[in-house]
Amino acid sequence: LKLLRNLQDEMQMSIIFISHDLGVVAEICSRVMVMYGGMVMEYAGIKDVFAQPMHPYTVGLLESIPSIVQDRNVPLIPIPGSPPDMSNPPKGCPFHPRCRHARKICSQEVPPMFEISGTHGSRCWLLDDKAPSDNNPFAGGGND
Repeated sequence: LKLLRNLQDEMQMSIIFISHDLGVVAEICSRVMVMYGGMVMEYAGIKDVFAQPMHPYTVGLLESIPSIVQDRNVPLIPIPGSPPDMSNPPKGCPFHPRCRHARKICSQEVPPMFEISGTHGSRCWLLDDKAPSDNNPFAGGGND
């Protein structure tokens, strides 16, 4: 990683870095595009992704990062289920079968990309009033 960062700085180049490990991504990237099932689920600056993740898949990735300050007796939280079979993808949001916040609309329609700010967007129905819920973790975070 140090070599990649040095090359990036010395040559003033961009790097496309593909990984499930957001901890490693944070070391080398300034902007992040989180993909699931071949679709962009969230994009943002790396600081925004860690401070205010706005897609359940992004939250799941962050919850699975081990921390050196975390109590070893506290288990990491895995994302339940299995990735989709892309030869027969699920209807609607590709993450809905694994999402603990999925609503009926999630299994029916692919959500649009909701703009949270000029540099942060998320493809999640929880950011829209079409997915009302008492336990919506993103309530008030998106477009009305």
